[in-house]
Amino acid sequence: MSVKCQATTRGGKPCNVVASAGQWCAMHDPGRAEARRRNAAKGGRRAGRGRPSVSPEIEAINANLDDLYTGLLAGTYLPGTVAVGTQVQNAKLRAVEANRKLKETEELEGRIADLENAVAWNENAKTNARSRSNHR
Repeated sequence: MSVKCQATTRGGKPCNVVASAGQWCAMHDPGRAEARRRNAAKGGRRAGRGRPSVSPEIEAINANLDDLYTGLLAGTYLPGTVAVGTQVQNAKLRAVEANRKLKETEELEGRIADLENAVAWNENAKTNARSRSNHR
């Protein structure tokens, strides 16, 4: 026999999901509240369709490159000055990209840990359910 989650939905109705372990479903389990909050916050950090928005650092680099190019065409900057300025901007861009990859890796590691915990939690729930049904 499956046990329904004991929580109440935002609409004030009883939750109809089967409780995985104990009296709660995964969405209402108080022990998973932090993981749910962390996952919900990720939605607002992305631009449309999961594309990351342009960071202020990249916008500044683009503006500097535009300035160098415009200055070269206008004769304000010498070609050697523009070449060195472009090299500096490329180094900045590589540093920004390295930091982005590091942050993304840390976020993915956290998500993997959350998934591993959820799998272990579900396996424990299945074991408990089998144990309860064998004792009846």
